[in-house]
Amino acid sequence: FLGEAGGGDATNVYGATAAGLRAMPLDGRSKPVTISPKPSYSVLTSRDGTVWYSCGTALCSMKDGREREWGRDRGAAGGVWRNIAEDTAGRVWIRSTEKVLALEPGAAAFHAVAKLPALDSSHGTPLAADRLGEILIPHNAGLMVCKGGDCRNFGAANGLERAEVFAAMEDREGSIWIGYSGHGLA
Repeated sequence: FLGEAGGGDATNVYGATAAGLRAMPLDGRSKPVTISPKPSYSVLTSRDGTVWYSCGTALCSMKDGREREWGRDRGAAGGVWRNIAEDTAGRVWIRSTEKVLALEPGAAAFHAVAKLPALDSSHGTPLAADRLGEILIPHNAGLMVCKGGDCRNFGAANGLERAEVFAAMEDREGSIWIGYSGHGLA
């Protein structure tokens, strides 16, 4: 598996692999199936049942057995999309090594998140959603926290122990865990 490689729904677990997106049926009787042969680095099953996944340098989605490619004409140029997340408002967020884009619910195209600076990261391209609907974006200069189109960076000046954040997640109690490059967890 590569990147944020796992996702699932009521019938399948999906795996993003160098050999493409694979579906592994949960019924225990069926064999894994290749959904897309293009290299895949990330997969997410959104609340509406859409399976979002990177497919080569593009982004693809599948709903009700119908595959759709999201490329330049739908605002998703510039992949490889290494991470996908969904906020509580139903926005789908995607991240490559160079950019972060969002798709509003019901919209036909992804858009750049306004006023979001370049978010360089020497430790991958993570995105994480918390239960408040915020998207957490670790990067070399802190932790960007976005709620809708409003993003704010938290760094050493805001109380973080280190500037370079390479991971962030929320635990089941609502605490945010931050992984620092070479300096452990907080």
